[in-house]
Amino acid sequence: MKRLLASSLLGAAFASTAIATAGSASAQAYLPPDELIEAALRGQPEVRAAAAQVEMARAEARALSVGSHEFSATVTPLRRNVDGAGHYQEWEFQLERRIRLPGKARLDREIGSHGVAAAELRFDDAEHMAARQLLSRWMAWLRSGLVADEMAAQATLMGKEVATLKRRVEMGDAAQRELELLEAEQAQLRAEAISARAAADMATQALSGEFPQIPLPSRLPELPAPELLAEGAQHWRELIIQRSHEIAASREDFGRQPPQDAAAEQAVLGGMLLSKDAVADVLERLRPGDFYRPAN
Repeated sequence: MKRLLASSLLGAAFASTAIATAGSASAQAYLPPDELIEAALRGQPEVRAAAAQVEMARAEARALSVGSHEFSATVTPLRRNVDGAGHYQEWEFQLERRIRLPGKARLDREIGSHGVAAAELRFDDAEHMAARQLLSRWMAWLRSGLVADEMAAQATLMGKEVATLKRRVEMGDAAQRELELLEAEQAQLRAEAISARAAADMATQALSGEFPQIPLPSRLPELPAPELLAEGAQHWRELIIQRSHEIAASREDFGRQPPQDAAAEQAVLGGMLLSKDAVADVLERLRPGDFYRPAN
């Protein structure tokens, strides 16, 4: 992708959560550096497979541009018998090359160009989906880490409050019942803190396992203050449709379809079934590649 990958992740995050931030560098400080994001996305199996499809489409485009109409040479031995003159051994040499009809070369180049464009769009879409997955894992890691830190801080405050209440009970300034209730709340809070830390550890393992190219910082980055989007929902719907890789790839696939006439192909096959002479005529003039439907 030619756009900054970190900016793409930032935009995807705000589109999915309906918030936005200023376009400054500090607003993107909680995202990984661009070079790490690019390395992580290019290392995904789906992206690598899409890149291979692009190379294959380019090879097919070159083959269509050159064409399959090569020179072919045939040599046929002949034996001629002439009454009163004996026998003669003869040879027949034939050099031929099929040619494309006027405009066929241009159509082949256009078909190849559409194929390359569709493959490149699917590559962009694979990178986009990988970026969304990276964003999801990254935000889950941030969210679970912040929750775990907050729960740990609350557990610490609860411990201090329990210690204070114990001293009051010893001094006869508070009832034992209050201490027991507070200790029960402390136990529940500790359990929730342990669960939050376990969830944070799982999010860290998921992110590191799926995107090992991105080293995680020792401290969680600070998140910017969100701002409401100025544009409405209709604007974002139109923008999504306008920039959809899938829709654009479908349009390019449609442009790859060569001119075809199913009725003419059926008529040719029907004539071959009805007449043996038609079979010979068709075999002289047509090849399997002249049919649009592979079954024909």
